[in-house]
Amino acid sequence: MVVTHNLQSSNSSRVLGNTTSLIEKSTEKLSSGYQINRAADDAAGLAISEKMRKQIRGLNEGSVNSQNGISLVQIADGAMSEIHDMLQRANELSIHAANGTLSQADRQTCQDELDQIKEEIDGVRSRTFFNKIPVLKGLPVNIQGDMITPAYTKTITSGADLPEWLQNGIDNASLTNGYMASTYNTTVNVTYKLEGSDEELSGTATIPHSATYIDFSGISADTVAQLDGKGIYSSCCSCQNRYSIKFDATSDANISTQSGKHRIYTIGIKGATSAADVLNRIMEGTKDYTGELGNPDNHYTKYAIEGNSLVIYDDRSSASKATVCSSIDSTGTVTEVTFEKFSVSTGTGWENVNSYNTRANSRYGLFGLGYTETVPVDATYGTKPSSRSADINIHSGAEADMDNKIYILLPNVSCDAMNITTIDFMVPNGPEDAITRIGFAINYLSDERSRMGAYQNRLEHTIKNLDNVTENSQSAESRIRDTDMAKEIVSLSKNNILQQAGQAMLAQANHSTEGVMNLRQ
Repeated sequence: MVVTHNLQSSNSSRVLGNTTSLIEKSTEKLSSGYQINRAADDAAGLAISEKMRKQIRGLNEGSVNSQNGISLVQIADGAMSEIHDMLQRANELSIHAANGTLSQADRQTCQDELDQIKEEIDGVRSRTFFNKIPVLKGLPVNIQGDMITPAYTKTITSGADLPEWLQNGIDNASLTNGYMASTYNTTVNVTYKLEGSDEELSGTATIPHSATYIDFSGISADTVAQLDGKGIYSSCCSCQNRYSIKFDATSDANISTQSGKHRIYTIGIKGATSAADVLNRIMEGTKDYTGELGNPDNHYTKYAIEGNSLVIYDDRSSASKATVCSSIDSTGTVTEVTFEKFSVSTGTGWENVNSYNTRANSRYGLFGLGYTETVPVDATYGTKPSSRSADINIHSGAEADMDNKIYILLPNVSCDAMNITTIDFMVPNGPEDAITRIGFAINYLSDERSRMGAYQNRLEHTIKNLDNVTENSQSAESRIRDTDMAKEIVSLSKNNILQQAGQAMLAQANHSTEGVMNLRQ
């Protein structure tokens, strides 16, 4: 028996201390409701729980954002509903004003009401806000990203001479207005005067422009020689004399002539290395000539010699969108450049532009004399969007990437945007014009309202999905973080009993050495 160290008491004290610590933790868990109150409680569980909390709270806020987005589109739809009603009334007035039984005074009355309708349409547009954001004014669209190569529109341009860049090339091209090449079937009126072997004939013939194209695309130093013996042939539709142009790869000669009813212009293409060189030879070869056919100036000069020209720039795109000017190289250029996928100037839509180094097939031609050449563009213009911001974006997720955004393009429903500002019943055919234009305006507004409805439906689906994800994520996070009250109460009850027993055993152990004093007796 020893008295210096009471091992029995020490053991009871240690176990009692452990039990007391467990009771403290159980009490903390039961009082807070969390089984993780500090990182030491569950280090890995804490990290997972905090990550899930971030997602859950972000999803909850995304759901609120989506609900606000629904409120915004509902405001826009409600305002456009009123504008729809006003446009329907304007259509009634237009049909009424088109009736021949009305006097000018009657039409003026209709015009007065229409003017009030137009003013109120713009008034509704100006007064409709959500959180001080105008919802019917169609705010600008911003696009950010990498530079891309431009695409080209179809344009017809007429002029006195072929553009200089077709021969030598220039640094910059100016913007050229014209008509869509796909819209017009161009013909060339040719005044001719030919003197053949039998008699002199004169008159006017019409030569379809589309009948005289030959394809020079892909010409290089290796392929120019393949033009040898090939050429362009055209005959007058009211005479027997005819002429043709052929290419001679072995000759530098500009012109050769042949007496009689047939004139041959030979174009020397020796040393030519590109389609532009071929065209230069054609131009040079038709400026100076001598022959035995008299004076055919009026015929062939109008056709090609003096360069009176109709130039067609024709490519793969029929769009007409944002326009910029392009720099060129020595083989050609373009005079109008457009972005294929989206419009910066009108803000009508988005799309990533995935194509770099776009090449355009451009067609250049004289009256009945032309070729097609692929023109590379030296510079790059425009943007390949890496990010985009529309009028309103609804952030509906917990992350920062673009997939968590829903873009809402706000409508512009002004009278100018719907092209009804200048409607006038008092001018000839004014009511009929109004019927057509108001019909387009109604369709335009219907499209905008339909888009708002689609936005609302999408946002409602988004909210349902977000709520589902939030609910199940919260359930998983709860299993990690929350206290199982029943389990913890059982543990607390057990530890309370152990604590009481430990206290009793510690007291008993402390009294166990008192018997040593009895040994003195």
